[in-house]
Amino acid sequence: MALDAVHRLRPEHVAAIGDRAVSGSGKSAELCAKVWPLLCSGVDGEVWMDWPDASSWLMTWLPTSFHLGGNAGQAANTLSAVGAPSLLAITDRRPAQLATVGEHVRIAESDGAIVPAARVVPTSEPGRAANHILEFFAGTPLPVELRKPPLVIPRSGRVILRFVLDGPSYDEYFVAAAKQVAPHAGAALVSGLNKVPPSDVERAYAWCRQRAVEWRAAGVGVVHHELSSYARQERTVRELVPHVNSVGLSESELYSVLSFSDPAALAADMVEQYGLDRVVVHSDRWALVVSRADPELELHALAVACLLAAARAEHGVSVLPIRLPVAAALLTSGLPPPVRRAGMHSVCLPTLWQPAPRGTVGLGDTFMAGNLLALGSNCPPLRV
Repeated sequence: MALDAVHRLRPEHVAAIGDRAVSGSGKSAELCAKVWPLLCSGVDGEVWMDWPDASSWLMTWLPTSFHLGGNAGQAANTLSAVGAPSLLAITDRRPAQLATVGEHVRIAESDGAIVPAARVVPTSEPGRAANHILEFFAGTPLPVELRKPPLVIPRSGRVILRFVLDGPSYDEYFVAAAKQVAPHAGAALVSGLNKVPPSDVERAYAWCRQRAVEWRAAGVGVVHHELSSYARQERTVRELVPHVNSVGLSESELYSVLSFSDPAALAADMVEQYGLDRVVVHSDRWALVVSRADPELELHALAVACLLAAARAEHGVSVLPIRLPVAAALLTSGLPPPVRRAGMHSVCLPTLWQPAPRGTVGLGDTFMAGNLLALGSNCPPLRV
């Protein structure tokens, strides 16, 4: 768990990145050269670069706001925004980090108490390095002298920049507390493998694997892992996925794990290959799940997930939605075809897609949080 330093790119920032990518030198030029193609194509991405000083360089010229980072942190704060409780593993307990944690998120203390972040005893120990996120928006002009079609950024999105590897939050207080609450938990999330240093790989996989085994043994109905675009993705699929029963990923990540094909059929292949109960896939315009569970429940869970993600895109932060987003556009054709195999089925919904979102950071994690909330609550039909 770490802070996210979010930088919302204005046209002058995009122009500066392009200029440095083409004519700059040194580490900053190397970084900009990795980012520039993603901006031009409007593609989300993650960039790793061994440059610890990049953090201070970025914050000298880009607007910066700090938020709770990581899959688990983003999901926990989404749940908090709608009034749902969660228990979060967090080893960085500096005041600046704790200040980003939502009011309904609970953290375990050394004495076994499970308390809100406001009651956690802070520390002054060195914390984890922040992730940096470049948030870009459709329609932002590309520099005239660097233009190749398209002339503007075609899609809103974000690029995650990582400069230091530090692995999962090895929170032993959380481990003990999770054993207490697991028998009553509706869902659990296994994450933390995005920034694992080579020297810590074995420990990181063992840690995450053990949490999954413990929670499933305790009877948690949905033990979920959200795949990401990071190094060792194949190993993660091989070593961790067999120990969870639910996996989530984006459409592009699905194609990176398996070959290009119909997404519902690929998700079904993944369910069969790894003995999963469900695989959920999200894209800009649709979301689908291949599952062994009740299709009505899965349909409602997808609807909740899509609504929470759309509300965040509209407002720029996670909120409790009270209506459908005003500018949402529903795809009326081109949804992935359904698949039905022995003991499983697919469910697909168009997302409440917005061509001009106010925010793009954390939308996938917000979708995941809504999905797990609905599944863990065994939710009734959604009415808006």
